[in-house]
Amino acid sequence: MPTIPQLPDASSVDFTDGATLILNNTDNEAKEATLLQLKENYLCNVHCASLFIQTADVLQLNSTPLEIVAAPGAGYAIEVISASVNIDFNSAAYATNTYIMAITSGATDEQYGAGILNATVSTIKKLQEVTTTTATDTQLLDNAALNISVKTGDPVTGDSDITVYVYYRIVEL
Repeated sequence: MPTIPQLPDASSVDFTDGATLILNNTDNEAKEATLLQLKENYLCNVHCASLFIQTADVLQLNSTPLEIVAAPGAGYAIEVISASVNIDFNSAAYATNTYIMAITSGATDEQYGAGILNATVSTIKKLQEVTTTTATDTQLLDNAALNISVKTGDPVTGDSDITVYVYYRIVEL
């Protein structure tokens, strides 16, 4: 097996899609690959994202959804694998419209959601996968962003910042 001279450790800023990797194939030949090729061919193009949302924005999350993942381009869709919310409780729980969701822009149904914004303590909760849809409902759409929203109206009276985390993959349609 070929050896590589001593190299410094990579840091998080080095891990871009164009970063070059060296691997040995089954014939013990050294080959060059990019991180993007590794993600697409072996890791199912899996990514993660987070979105910090201040209280003022939580209070208008139904009327003004926030984008957590940009549209992936024509021929691709965003499929959420898991989602969670960290609520940094301040002093007042959100009183109404507390169902937060990860929804594809333009879809009829969310991919993940839960009625958790009414928490009265700081907490981290997982959102639940939504699997009950009808024949005419949509969840994943071609070239559409993934948004964080509240289902039926803007929350009221709450004053806690939240952070939403999603683990997702880009699916080729």
